Amino acid sequence: MVQIIDGGRRLAPENNPCQMGHHGVHGALIHLLRWIMGDPKGAFRRVLKGTWRMGAQDLREKTPDQLVEELANLKKEAFNLRFQQATGQLENTARMRSVRRDAARVKTILNEKVQAAAGEGASE
Repeated sequence: MVQIIDGGRRLAPENNPCQMGHHGVHGALIHLLRWIMGDPKGAFRRVLKGTWRMGAQDLREKTPDQLVEELANLKKEAFNLRFQQATGQLENTARMRSVRRDAARVKTILNEKVQAAAGEGASE
């Protein structure tokens, strides 16, 4: 059993991430890192697994130029994934779906920004 020391005192089991019922060392380590980093929604785990999905809020903070660049990167990745699938080298087929949805998300935010800019131009 692993005991976590916080400022010279042991944490109670309900506050100790290593005693919260995770199976295996990997789950306990991930939970410990999430606990240390203050990441309750598990973003750290998704980054490690490669399943990080960009959120609309993250995209809204970007400029239109950054969004166009992100869309180009996603289209390149989609092409590479299609090529891997055609040659039988694709290991993670779910990645194709997430890239397609991320591209759609980027297009949606980009269109929102274009419409907002057009609305501001018309009201002046």
